[in-house]
Amino acid sequence: MKTLKACVCDDDSAMLPTYAASVKGCFQGYGVSCDVDFFSSTQGVRARLSEYGYDVIFLDIDMPREDGISFAQELRKLDSPIPVIFVSAREDKMYDTFAVRPFGFVRKSHFLNDLSETVRLFLEANPSITEDNVLFSTSKGDFSVSAKQIVFIESYQHNQYVILKDLPKLEIHSSMDNVEKLLADKGFIRVHKSYIVNYRYINRITEGEIILSTGDKLPLSRHKKAEVKALWLEYGTKNGFTYIEDQ
Repeated sequence: MKTLKACVCDDDSAMLPTYAASVKGCFQGYGVSCDVDFFSSTQGVRARLSEYGYDVIFLDIDMPREDGISFAQELRKLDSPIPVIFVSAREDKMYDTFAVRPFGFVRKSHFLNDLSETVRLFLEANPSITEDNVLFSTSKGDFSVSAKQIVFIESYQHNQYVILKDLPKLEIHSSMDNVEKLLADKGFIRVHKSYIVNYRYINRITEGEIILSTGDKLPLSRHKKAEVKALWLEYGTKNGFTYIEDQ
């Protein structure tokens, strides 16, 4: 899954970093990696667009020099397909935005709630963005994460944990057999009754261990070594990975 490229444009310089961080966090909450640029004027966005494309633009309406609707009209005249989501305190301007076919409208008075719902709808409308995501059930509700961020799943004392790259581990409500089925077409290998591993993180297979690029060492069931090796090499051949195997 690619990293989404977004930008936020708002003339409120004090709040702009907060808006950008909220957009980034909201996408991450749906398991989508997102890089967010932010600008205090449409001039900054225009200059960046000349060399860098965006997947979505979050745009304020009421700004000096050039308002958000005028800038969006310019994008449409250029046949730009970039989705625009307006973020504004000017709720009275909502209907004025329809002429430029925005994807959505986030009210600053309901910023977090509107943002979360609009991002959810945006991802539903663009399923290719989340096609490799995995949805897990936890005590705090459903959690969506890219398969590439999952390093391995561990069963410990009747509980199952998802170990994630650069994120806290996640306790999930599922059996290992069900997790194995859920991840069957996403490049995961059952290496032991208590471990399911993402092939992307395997660096080395030894007689009784799987050594990961993260430094983790996991047990390898003796009777599964041939199967694990075959799958590992198959995935690697298809995706250009290079592996080391101890003899």
